[in-house]
Amino acid sequence: MSRGERRPRVSKRVSFGLASRQERRKQPHLSAAALARLTADLTERSLEPSTRRGYSYALKHWRTFTKVYNLPHLPSSTSLPLFVAFLSRRVKDPDKILSALAYHYRPALPDWDSIRSAPEVLRVLRGARKTAGVSVRRSPPLLPRHLVALVSYALRPTASYDDVLAAAVGTAGFGGLHRLGELAQPNAREDRDPRKVIMRHSVSLTPHRTFGYHLPYHKADRYWRGSDVVISAALSPAAFNCVDLLSLYLARRDALHGPSGALFLREDGRPVTRGWFLPRLETFAPEITGHGLRAGGATFLAGLGVDAATIKRLGRWSSDAWEIYIRDHPSVNAALQARAARAPAPPGRRR
Repeated sequence: MSRGERRPRVSKRVSFGLASRQERRKQPHLSAAALARLTADLTERSLEPSTRRGYSYALKHWRTFTKVYNLPHLPSSTSLPLFVAFLSRRVKDPDKILSALAYHYRPALPDWDSIRSAPEVLRVLRGARKTAGVSVRRSPPLLPRHLVALVSYALRPTASYDDVLAAAVGTAGFGGLHRLGELAQPNAREDRDPRKVIMRHSVSLTPHRTFGYHLPYHKADRYWRGSDVVISAALSPAAFNCVDLLSLYLARRDALHGPSGALFLREDGRPVTRGWFLPRLETFAPEITGHGLRAGGATFLAGLGVDAATIKRLGRWSSDAWEIYIRDHPSVNAALQARAARAPAPPGRRR
């Protein structure tokens, strides 16, 4: 290398996935210490950064408990029921703290599952839930009237680019049954993963009919297969066409940023974050969190009479958990009753 020539930067992280099979076979075996470090690193990466932080915070409860009562640091069938009682006066949901303990201590405790499911532990947990009497709080669904208000604001003659962007994110979340984390990046830079960002080049548009794009990753997609999301104009709220609104945003975005990069970009070129979008949503839909987009879309489809299997597939749910969001919603109950009234009577019975 000649004098004055800059030495190329070499990343400290090795991406094994980029090496060919032949190159991987030629790599020397790691030392025992290096293999242990790699194992710890891969174990840590099995969780999202925000989840890791939450688990670390939860672990502080256990450390405080063992310090106050002078108990061994490893949980046991004797100490765990006491810990649940200790938590019952401090947190609403002891189960989350126990999940953190499982992550930290299961490798060192082969019998963790039997300790966690011991009758003594389950009884104390059940008593804690009954005593607290706190129901699980979920985000209310984003209703069509909320989305219409957000979109109407963006369609004003004086609306800014960012107003249209916020309406596009809300429309995509509602129409594509998205978690907000699939459309907006975390506030903390260290939590962001560029591999999860929806890219502009993946968009496919049939004017007035469909707007599609590739979602690189979602919570149930552990193997990074990705999903092709298609938003149909036929499933828009009555007041506006979802595809036309997204097309309007796309035209303004491309005029400002060109046809490359992330799909959802702010006017200044920065990414959409939770902290940027949620205050804008709150203006038109108070008390609704980012998860309300997904819940609202599922509720809307159920209200239209879309069958459960289709909603589950469109929302990329791996279980029937989506039914939690719509189980008691009046519009869904009304739609189900109307559908039952239209259903043909079984043979041999009269209505």
